[in-house]
Amino acid sequence: MRSGCAGHREGILASGPAWPSADATNAPGTLHSSTEPWQSGSWPARRPDIRSNAGMRRGTAQAGARSDQLHRIAGRRRSTLRQRAAAPLGARHPRLRSRIAGRAWVLAEIQNGSRSSKGKDSGGWWNSIERSIGMLATMATLAVAAFTWVSITQVRDDQAITREGQITDRYNAAIENLGSDSADVRLGGIYALVRIMQDSARDQPTITNVLSSYVRAHARKTNSSTGKPTTSPSTDVAAALRAVCLRDTADDAPFDPLPDLHGADLSGADLDGVNRGAVYAQLTSANLSSTAWRGARLTFAAFDFADMEHADLSRAYLFTADFTGTRLRDAHLEHADLTFASFSNADMRGAHLRGANMTNARLQSDSAIGEAADLQGADLRGADLTDSDVSVQQILSARIDDSTKLPAPVARNPAVKARAVSRPR
Repeated sequence: MRSGCAGHREGILASGPAWPSADATNAPGTLHSSTEPWQSGSWPARRPDIRSNAGMRRGTAQAGARSDQLHRIAGRRRSTLRQRAAAPLGARHPRLRSRIAGRAWVLAEIQNGSRSSKGKDSGGWWNSIERSIGMLATMATLAVAAFTWVSITQVRDDQAITREGQITDRYNAAIENLGSDSADVRLGGIYALVRIMQDSARDQPTITNVLSSYVRAHARKTNSSTGKPTTSPSTDVAAALRAVCLRDTADDAPFDPLPDLHGADLSGADLDGVNRGAVYAQLTSANLSSTAWRGARLTFAAFDFADMEHADLSRAYLFTADFTGTRLRDAHLEHADLTFASFSNADMRGAHLRGANMTNARLQSDSAIGEAADLQGADLRGADLTDSDVSVQQILSARIDDSTKLPAPVARNPAVKARAVSRPR
């Protein structure tokens, strides 16, 4: 059909009249007849649609049917072109395939990047919310902990203040009881002070001084009811004395000379087994006759010028104790530790020192006016006087045997040797 239309078109152009110009056609005064231009021999201003009419007369039924047919064919072609699927990559040119594949990869990367960026943005937003919530929870926890700590501290301070007030009230009540005329009330006050001393370590030095003063003031040589000399302290004095001597010295101030019992009449007191409570005890000029200190720890205790006649200090620990001018007649010091003890001007006549450790003991006078310790009749059998300053005269006046350990210069003395062998055990 296309070849027929083309031949018809060429025939018309070869045989027909020339195409009139616009001036000739549109010239004024030109008359247009109702006849067809093909009949009048003149061309219209617009070329006829040869593909639509194909030489057919316009307006005829055949020309209209042909036009409709051509429009339907063109519509189907356009629809077919729109619906035609793209050829697979394998059927295309290699260069075209690589170009299309590259574009597809770029598009895929862009799409994946957009998706991942969206995921990251949404994930970062959610993570920010979670971090914010975690920080708020942490801050709330810290605030609660701080509030709890402040509350606990405040409660503890309030309790400490209340406790101090209670201790003060108890202390005042106990002191009032000590001034009572009744011995039972005084005894109750002493035990109340002992309990306070156990509950409050910071008040122990004060209470120790109070009880020591009580002992010094209430220890009498005579019984107030009978007027006769007492053989032992009264019940309240003995309780105060034992409370002082049995205290826990770990709460004492360093090198604090406690307790201070100087001049107290403690004759006949029973202080057996006192453990560390009498360390640094000040017993200067005290009456300690017939007192019992068996196994007591009396380190650095001061017994100078005290009366300790018939006192029992056997197996006591008396390291560096001061017995200057002390009366120790017939005192029992068997197996006592008297290392570095001082006995200058002490009356030790008849003292029982058998098996005692008197290493580095000082038995001579510390001054020009003083005198050496008097060991007349003292029992030194089995005693250890190594490195002490005992003299030959003192040894010859005491009882010794071959088990007595003496300083080398004294042991080499012939008279001392003879006395150690001849003296019966």
